[in-house]
Amino acid sequence: MYTDISGYVPEWVGDLVAGVVVTVIVVALVVAAVSTGGAAGIVMMSVAGGMGYGALNEASIAIENGTSIAAGIYGGALKGGTQGLAVGLGVITGAGLISSGWGIIALGASLAVNYGAGYGKYGIDCYYNGYDYNPDNANTMGMKQMVSSAFAFGTGFLLGSSGFYSTPGQKLGLESQIGYKAAEYLFKGIYYLTIDYVIQMM
Repeated sequence: MYTDISGYVPEWVGDLVAGVVVTVIVVALVVAAVSTGGAAGIVMMSVAGGMGYGALNEASIAIENGTSIAAGIYGGALKGGTQGLAVGLGVITGAGLISSGWGIIALGASLAVNYGAGYGKYGIDCYYNGYDYNPDNANTMGMKQMVSSAFAFGTGFLLGSSGFYSTPGQKLGLESQIGYKAAEYLFKGIYYLTIDYVIQMM
């Protein structure tokens, strides 16, 4: 078995490389977020978390469906990372760390980036699995991800405005950490396990 239609790279090598590449990027983002802190740190940490979750989730789906794991890792990291970007931008907007004007720009940017990411994920799936590329399907995937990212931004906004978020590098007591994480997972769980799932099934 080969990881792509070129037939040059064994499948397990491609899967391993994909896992290593995404892991390195996620770790680098976490380190940068902790060292930077502030609004930028919040966004970078959210991107890192989204990439990790997305890669693992899509890889597990690929294993279940018998499709390319490398495509799942890369595509999931792209989708999750850009959705994480939307959440992070929503957090700093809701928390008032940027002005409302910049918040509107952040929302527009996250919508545009996620539309492109939907296109990109579709292209990755086609390339690694040997599917025929269809521009209409690519546009549909881009639109779905864009709509989903609007809800992701809203989820982040609720987290930020409610104060249930933490800044990377900030030292918190155990009780505060548990409270923040519980609220974060609750909000994100509602988004990822319901809204995003419904949108992707449409």
